[in-house]
Amino acid sequence: GALKRLPSHAFPTEASAISKQVALCMEDAFSGAADLPFLQTTFALPHEIQAFPDPLRRQILAEIVDVDARGTLEEEREPVINWSPSLLLHSRLHPLYNGGMGDCLLHSAALATNGVEDGDLSLRNALTRVLRTINLYPRWREARAREAAMNGYRADDWQWRREWAELGRAAQMPRSSLEQTHVWALTHVLRRPIIMYGV
Repeated sequence: GALKRLPSHAFPTEASAISKQVALCMEDAFSGAADLPFLQTTFALPHEIQAFPDPLRRQILAEIVDVDARGTLEEEREPVINWSPSLLLHSRLHPLYNGGMGDCLLHSAALATNGVEDGDLSLRNALTRVLRTINLYPRWREARAREAAMNGYRADDWQWRREWAELGRAAQMPRSSLEQTHVWALTHVLRRPIIMYGV
C-alpha cells in the first residue's frame, strides 16, 4: 500500500510540541512535582469528521487507520470490534496505524493517549523507570511462579531475578521486543488497562 502520512508527520511542529509536553509531564510525575501520578490523556478523532464530505472523511481515515487490521478485527464471522449496532450509532473503534517499525506497543499507546507517536521515547523511558522504581517484582514473580508450576516447572530465586533484569534491559532498548510484563508495567504508566488484539 501507499505510504501513510500520520498527523504527526503532516504537522511535525505541533507533534513535537505535544511530545515535549508529554515528556515534561512524565518527568514531573517521576520527580514528584505533579499532582497526578503520570499522564492521563486520551486521543480521540474529532466528531466533526463525520460531517466532512465522504471522500475527505475516507481520505483522513485512510491515513491514520490500519485498514488491514480493521478488516481482521471486524471480520463478519467473529467481529472483535464494532460488533454492536447500537454502539455504532454513537462511536466506532478504529485501529490506528503505527508504522510497524518496532516499538509498536509504545507507538500505539502514545497514539491512543496523545495522538502522536513515541518518537522521543518518553513512554519507553517511563516504562523502564516504572520497572526500576515501582516494586512490581514480587507480584510478577508470584504470577510467573504460579504459571511455571502449572506447566510443571520450578525456578530458583536467582533465575527469577535474572529474567526480571532481562525484562528491564529489553524495556530500555529502542525497537526491542516487549512482552506481556511490559504491557502490565505500561498499564501502571498510563493508569489504564490495555487490551491487546493480535492480528
